[in-house]
Amino acid sequence: MAAKNTAAKAANAAVAAATSSSSGSNGNTSMRLLAIPLARAKAGAHPIVTYVAQRAAAHPASSSSSATSSSSFDPQGETKTPLATRLLTRASNFWMDLGKPGAKSTFDWKRRTYNVGEKLMDRIDYTEWSLKAIDPALGPEIKRSKSAEGHQEGEGMRAATGDAGSLAKEHGIVSGQGDIPLLYPSTLPSGDFRVSPTVLLGSLRNLVSHRTPHHRQRLIYCVVGMPFTIPFALVPVIPNLPFFYLCWRAYSHWKAWKASEYLQGMIALGRIKAVQSKDLEDMLAAAAPLSKGEQDAKPVSSTLDGAASPESSKAPPEPEPEDERMILQPHHIDLLNKRFDLDRQSIVDLRRARMQAQAQLQVQVQAQVQADEQEQEQQQQTKCGVLHELQRVAQLADKEQQEQQGRNNG
Repeated sequence: MAAKNTAAKAANAAVAAATSSSSGSNGNTSMRLLAIPLARAKAGAHPIVTYVAQRAAAHPASSSSSATSSSSFDPQGETKTPLATRLLTRASNFWMDLGKPGAKSTFDWKRRTYNVGEKLMDRIDYTEWSLKAIDPALGPEIKRSKSAEGHQEGEGMRAATGDAGSLAKEHGIVSGQGDIPLLYPSTLPSGDFRVSPTVLLGSLRNLVSHRTPHHRQRLIYCVVGMPFTIPFALVPVIPNLPFFYLCWRAYSHWKAWKASEYLQGMIALGRIKAVQSKDLEDMLAAAAPLSKGEQDAKPVSSTLDGAASPESSKAPPEPEPEDERMILQPHHIDLLNKRFDLDRQSIVDLRRARMQAQAQLQVQVQAQVQADEQEQEQQQQTKCGVLHELQRVAQLADKEQQEQQGRNNG
């Protein structure tokens, strides 16, 4: 029963956070976005990008160098933690307690629930995690006309094209002040491709235009499905996990929906400004540090005549081959954390995004290999069919020749 009460409190905290965060004010803080390239589907193509939202100072300097500096947090915002943050912290702590080693429970349901939940979270699209991290309360305020409220479904697809003025009028946006800088690396590590800010903003526009109706629809599905989980509450000892899962998914879709809707409005006003970041370029171009095994295998001594000693002649171990299409590497995430002072959730989201992008590339490679194998098999079958037909024609010709010789002899 105690576990049920604790889980119920966590679910209520998540639902309350969804309702309380919408009433937050801008205060003295703002935000910026980091465009992090993950991979390239093919050579010469624009990279697959994920976005990291970061809380920054409300009045950044106008120079591009100050725009790329590490985020400075508002001390007043830190002293007073919002209610939504406190409730989410309690829910997160409860979830982490389930996965603590040595935690005992009936049928070991805590550890099993935690492991299954982590796998489910890893399967959620990384774009949803990036949108969830965007808090509209920290960004510039957007004022909408009353007639435009609740009229966003179906408008997202038309927002993929068009200028800022027409889009703002279409979405009923009255006004908005302040810009959101979108930091991006202008060049990729290979140096043979430059990231276009126009293409980057177009990619973000397409993302939010598709995700806005998607998350709104999924939110409705989760809310509708909650009553059907009531019978699971009759199970003793174990909490109503399906209900809590739908509550969490509803909150997740709500956060992503509101963030996507907010970005849609900022793009319609032309308030998202792409800014080149030399720091991102340098970090993506940084080579991976040598591992301990590679450092131990480096030559450390030689003979006086310059010949290698037995210790130095040992070849270092071959590194594991990496997909050349992957841009973001694990050590890049550590560098980003040190330079931009990312929060813990942003680091987890970046690693999850990299893992999913790598999995997508592997699926593409496997699909291409299967397509090549099928093509080779078809070519082989065609070749065998042609050879078989030639053999049949040759046999018929031999038979006809033998019959002709028999008639001549007769």
